[in-house]
Amino acid sequence: VSFKLNKDHVGQDQYMSTVLFGTITTSDESQYCVVVKLKLRDENRRVKFKIDFQFHNEITMYERIIPFLFECHRSMTDVERDYPTLARFFYGRNECGEFVERDLIVLENVSPFGFRLSEERLFIDYDHIVIALQALAK
Repeated sequence: VSFKLNKDHVGQDQYMSTVLFGTITTSDESQYCVVVKLKLRDENRRVKFKIDFQFHNEITMYERIIPFLFECHRSMTDVERDYPTLARFFYGRNECGEFVERDLIVLENVSPFGFRLSEERLFIDYDHIVIALQALAK
């Protein structure tokens, strides 16, 4: 029904998308604190940073890969819910084309629950990334 922008909260480290924070109110008067990610309006930067692909990958991660991993985990353990808590994925659109400005990703804003971005910027070299990905693949 409505979206109220939180002007006091701005996105950090966002060079590939525009991030808005706010509260969505639904028709049943439920309210959700959300993070809305929008594609950059500059077509040259969208192409250069492959933002359409990034949106596709992020939506695929939330819609297919995370649920699949959680289902696999559930099948291997007796515990109902001992997997990590993640921001809820509410909506994703990545149609591109002439209506690219309508493409967006809507996630739960977990900062009200005490989650914060790390102040530390960690650098991981290529060799360590390869080792980590190999371990995850196993």
